[in-house]
Amino acid sequence: MNDQTVWLLLSTTSPGRGPETYGDLQNIYAWTNRVPNAKQVSEGSVAIIGDNYAGTILRVGRIASIATSEGLTAIDRCPSCQASSQNRRSIDPESWKCPKCKHEYSAPLKDLVPTLHYRATLSPNTQYGGPSTYADVQKAGSLGNQNAMREVDFTLLPVNLQVMIQNLDVALTQESIATYPAPKVGRTTEPKIGERKAIADRAAQPMSQPEARLVEQFKDWLVATGCQRPAAIKFPAGGGETWAEADLWIPEKNQLVEAKADATRESVRMAIGQVLDYTHLASLLMETEQFPGLKSSQPAILLPVLPTSDLLELIRILHIVLWVQSNQGFQEIR
Repeated sequence: MNDQTVWLLLSTTSPGRGPETYGDLQNIYAWTNRVPNAKQVSEGSVAIIGDNYAGTILRVGRIASIATSEGLTAIDRCPSCQASSQNRRSIDPESWKCPKCKHEYSAPLKDLVPTLHYRATLSPNTQYGGPSTYADVQKAGSLGNQNAMREVDFTLLPVNLQVMIQNLDVALTQESIATYPAPKVGRTTEPKIGERKAIADRAAQPMSQPEARLVEQFKDWLVATGCQRPAAIKFPAGGGETWAEADLWIPEKNQLVEAKADATRESVRMAIGQVLDYTHLASLLMETEQFPGLKSSQPAILLPVLPTSDLLELIRILHIVLWVQSNQGFQEIR
């Protein structure tokens, strides 16, 4: 047990952090190659997720797999010296100060740079409710080690965390011997006409209670973050003979949103088709003062949990924004 690799990973709950740099969402932890030690974290390692600003440990899990993909990341740069790693001033959140040249300014330059994105799946993954703090785990790391992704010594960790990590392996063993029903052969042909109508009827049904509850919680969260309460919006379709209704339009974010009560493949595929249809129909409309920006809205999907990694990649490739419920409310993933 003592020779295993353990990492202390910075959570996205820390101020100034986001899913493009550090992501902490359900059983997924994400980072980019711009983070020191990005390539050192490997499958099989233990991940202790912590918030260094709050000084707390959030979760402990084992990295079951790591997926990579290429993308772009918006980097904040100083308008004067072009240095990165810019932060808002603590005494005035509306202003910025460059740590390198000390230049004060109102907004940073946005520089899109090619980035390699990493997404680790944690399984098993357990919420932490013990007495140890972020600083306690930091002490188990090497002096001068990077703060964002810090390797720590298992033998120097607090005893309660050592026990928790040992119990992770018990949980992993139990999971590995669990039995599951034999997989069923999926459809390999297009649905028949009658089945197409059933699928279309199901898509046109009112929201289920879990879906409606998710949408209302998302609305409440948006209002709490400063947005106006969004509403559903209908578009004329089929030459005006029918209507297509998007679950939400968020004017402040210029997004049309389709919500689903679960993250199954069927639900996600349906949401993708629906939201791309909404944005297409919106693009056919004339720009109006009542709905500014609607014509160029971004497609977005709202889910209660993350879908599988291949569906995450499909959503990213299609440039669809993903909103997922998290411990901190909701997180936007691009």
